[in-house]
Amino acid sequence: MWIPKFKRDEKKGVESPIPTQVVSNEEFIPRPQGKKLKQVEHLIKEWGAENAKKVGMERREFMRTSMGFATALLAMNHVHGKFWEVDPVEAFEPDATKETWPKGEYFIIDVQTHFTNAYDLGMERRGGAEDLLKRFQFTDEMTEKFGYKKLTKEDKAKIFGLNAAKLYKVNVKAKRSAISASMIEKFKKREWAEDGTGKTAMDYSSRPYGWVRAEE
Repeated sequence: MWIPKFKRDEKKGVESPIPTQVVSNEEFIPRPQGKKLKQVEHLIKEWGAENAKKVGMERREFMRTSMGFATALLAMNHVHGKFWEVDPVEAFEPDATKETWPKGEYFIIDVQTHFTNAYDLGMERRGGAEDLLKRFQFTDEMTEKFGYKKLTKEDKAKIFGLNAAKLYKVNVKAKRSAISASMIEKFKKREWAEDGTGKTAMDYSSRPYGWVRAEE
């Protein structure tokens, strides 16, 4: 089972500027939180409270600052090894971060990735994206090693829109009945006429980002 990340964080009391487990955009069920990520989460919570107290701030407000972000990076370095260039003083002095990273107006970290565990999913050999997802299936090796269940037609129907429909309270049967066969054929050929909004059907999407694996 998966739940919105913010609900899980509220329940666990997590206030971290960095995700502490794999987050999904509803395409696939996210993997469970591993032992090291649990340790990172624990340290962020513990060190965040300690550091916030030292600078006279509430933990929630502290974690929104560059000091809170530095605290989270230090926790990750402690568990995973020194991957991030961050000085301990940055957890207490905002000016220390400004001196270290005078990079301009924005500081951006791209955290999106497509996790496949180095398994060949055949993406480059199978048609377009829609066709790929319809054909996709976990290999026997993946199901055995990670405990994934084979995807059923019902699972894929949920991935392709039923989950989003339920979330946004869309009456799928009513919407389907309003679509003519000719409109479906046009959609398949990427020739859907514009509807007056300046967008075609291919411009619309339902992507509820931020879902995590619920603890079992």
